[in-house]
Amino acid sequence: MKQIITIIQIILFSSTIFGQKDNIVKISQQPFESTLEGKLFWAKNLSLKQDNDLLKFLPTFRDDNHQVISFGQSMDENWVMFRLQNNAKSSIDLVLSLYQAFVSRADLYLFRDSVLVQKSLQNDKIKPENRILSDVYFNFPFQAAPKSTYYIFLRLKANPENGTVKALLTLADNKTYIKNSRNSHLTFGIFAGILLFSTIIGLILFANSPKRIYLYYAGFITTVLFAYLANYDYLSDWLNIQNISVIRFYHSLMMIGGFFQVRFVIQFLSLESFLPKYFRSIFKILELLFILTGVSNLIFPVGELVPYVSRTSLIILGIFLFVVSIWSFTRKEKMAKLYLLAMSPGILLVVYMLSASLGIIPLFRQAYYCLFIISVYEIIVFGCGLVYQFNKEKVDIERKLLEERQQIAHKIITAQERERQRVAQDLHDDLGSTLSILKHQLAESNEINQFRLENEIDMADKAVNDLRLIAHNLTPTLFLEKGLIVALREFISLNSIKPKINFIHSGNAKPLSWETELSIFRISKELINNAIKHAKATNIEFQIIYFDKFLYLSIEDNGTGFINKPSESAGIGLKNIILRVEYLHGKMSQESSEKGTLISIEIPYVTNHKSD
Repeated sequence: MKQIITIIQIILFSSTIFGQKDNIVKISQQPFESTLEGKLFWAKNLSLKQDNDLLKFLPTFRDDNHQVISFGQSMDENWVMFRLQNNAKSSIDLVLSLYQAFVSRADLYLFRDSVLVQKSLQNDKIKPENRILSDVYFNFPFQAAPKSTYYIFLRLKANPENGTVKALLTLADNKTYIKNSRNSHLTFGIFAGILLFSTIIGLILFANSPKRIYLYYAGFITTVLFAYLANYDYLSDWLNIQNISVIRFYHSLMMIGGFFQVRFVIQFLSLESFLPKYFRSIFKILELLFILTGVSNLIFPVGELVPYVSRTSLIILGIFLFVVSIWSFTRKEKMAKLYLLAMSPGILLVVYMLSASLGIIPLFRQAYYCLFIISVYEIIVFGCGLVYQFNKEKVDIERKLLEERQQIAHKIITAQERERQRVAQDLHDDLGSTLSILKHQLAESNEINQFRLENEIDMADKAVNDLRLIAHNLTPTLFLEKGLIVALREFISLNSIKPKINFIHSGNAKPLSWETELSIFRISKELINNAIKHAKATNIEFQIIYFDKFLYLSIEDNGTGFINKPSESAGIGLKNIILRVEYLHGKMSQESSEKGTLISIEIPYVTNHKSD
């Protein structure tokens, strides 16, 4: 009699609920996979005296309109049910998977027609390696006979330390389940690899920069990485040794990660330099809240308070990030735009899930999968922003160092020219006057002594000419009147007796500052002197070419050359050449062998230094 009543109830339930639309999960061939959305019905707190009583409660199960069934923070016994029909001609091995961690209890009841054919009771006390399919999630394998219909009930109860339970169920044949499991591990491995790589990048940036923002970035990613490792049961053995539950560890790391995220965002957008003092105080309180709740929960477990504290903290974090995003939208700075670009998908997802929780729109399981994708997206975008910021800082530092080197070079060159002018002036005023007087006296004595002092007078003349040449080289004023090329021609003509110097110039001369032309003259003079004195060259070819954007100098000789690079064995003269070339923002290259040396220099016309 009881079986007849049960059958009647099943018929009535099927005609009232399943008769309106096709809510039956049908299998006709393999491979097969279904997320069961739109196929599930739910109920709460069924008063079961025996297992077969489940069929009596069929009319109490309600349709959930294609949404992911979420029981919220209910600690009740929550039930879901669906109907399965195997239309294939052979048996199919199936696996029902609950893709939610931190569930306290998951019990499966499988009815074929009105007979209970399988019962599987699982709870979170069973370690994943000891579960039926050795997985962090609850999985229920069973076999569906051909041309058969089943009622499948699942009892779910939330863990007090987690507080929520959702019916994220997937039904697949055994081969598809194995394939999906492998893909899931592979996907998580890629995800974890990206997080680990980003952490290393953050630490490398921090090691090369005094700014803590890179450390906060690495700290945030590290907490997220270890939280997900715990969630996927990769840290269960270590946590068991430390006597820390996986749920508590997960929530604690997420709260500590909130601290790093707040610190990162504040420095990423330079909020402390823009916002008033009382806002900065609020940030300090927020940071203290996250770090204290996270650390204290690791040390002093608070049981059922964990989910409430965690969710409250994350809601506060969400509000903070939302306000900062709105503030960033009003600004036109690059970092603000980059922050908004990184956070927009996350904000849209939060708005979607809040709307779904209020029943405005349906909630689909893809939203939970998007959490991983959005996390990786945010980390990559922020990482690119940090690399850009680091490179910009490096460029700024190099620019400042270059400016400092330019200032030092300017002072050195200015001091050298002033010293040359002083020496030249002293030679002209003192030694030059003395030699002139000596020459005059020798001339007078020569007349008195019947021209016996001709040699002495010739030596005095040579000394006066040498002194004039030295003074001219120290302060070459000819190019002030007639230009650089004329000054160089005069210098070469005075030094080209031995060795032979072939001077070539071409192009339209560009107007350069006096200081630039003087530096070019000094460079040319030093290059020629080096070829004569050090390389012992007998043939030198020196050329100046005025191109459209730069001045080209080159000197080629047939001297002995040098093996070492100029930076390794540069004398004072060559160091002065390098200093002046760098000062003029030029480029210098050299090729040397036993047959001779070629030195080339390019000096841009944009250089327009002014002496002090």
